Amino acid sequence: MFQLKRTCFLRGSRLAIPIMIGYLPLGLSFGVLAVQAGVSWIDATLMSIFIYAGAGQFMAINMYALGAAAMEIVIACFIINLRYFVLGFTLGDKFRNLKKTWRYWLSLQVTDETFAVAALEPINESDPHYQYFLGGLFMASWGTWIFSSMLGGLLSNFIPAGLGNSMSIALYAMFISLLVPAVRENIKAGYIAVLGALISTLLSRVMSTGWSIVIATLAASLTGIYFFKEVE
Repeated sequence: MFQLKRTCFLRGSRLAIPIMIGYLPLGLSFGVLAVQAGVSWIDATLMSIFIYAGAGQFMAINMYALGAAAMEIVIACFIINLRYFVLGFTLGDKFRNLKKTWRYWLSLQVTDETFAVAALEPINESDPHYQYFLGGLFMASWGTWIFSSMLGGLLSNFIPAGLGNSMSIALYAMFISLLVPAVRENIKAGYIAVLGALISTLLSRVMSTGWSIVIATLAASLTGIYFFKEVE
């Protein structure tokens, strides 16, 4: 029995290797940027443990560096992380046969990447060992993100300022990686992104950067609901 559980766990961990390879440089960049923005490496690591949302964490640090208020950061991150509700509901069927403790724990570790692997993996969800497969997949990914964030924070003082500043491109790379697949599926997603950028740029001239991001995100999201609604 233990051997079977171990096999399922290791299989999930192996499938997480591509995710881990992607998380290493991004997590490292996040740790460096967080410390350079004035956040301690401990707090940056705690963000990766309890928030575990790459795009949201990068946005939070960027807004913090720009002097945004705490409420502005919370609202903006809440909006950008709303997609996890959709991902969680989509995986609901795969979690339905798991114990409550497993469901609660695994639901907190759903990301865009782990969702893609879990959703596409042809494993029988009624298998009592399925939870160990998910545990391996999710834990390996989460652990890598935590480790790379902590490592980036610890090494930030040893990284040249120029190289550290150049890592801010990871923020844009993160959002582009989310945008490109959506644009490939429907060009309207690109129009919505451009609209949000224009609104944010215009509003930043008359209000704080934080609130301009929040309002632009809301406006673009509401516009997206109208454009993407299904035609009966």
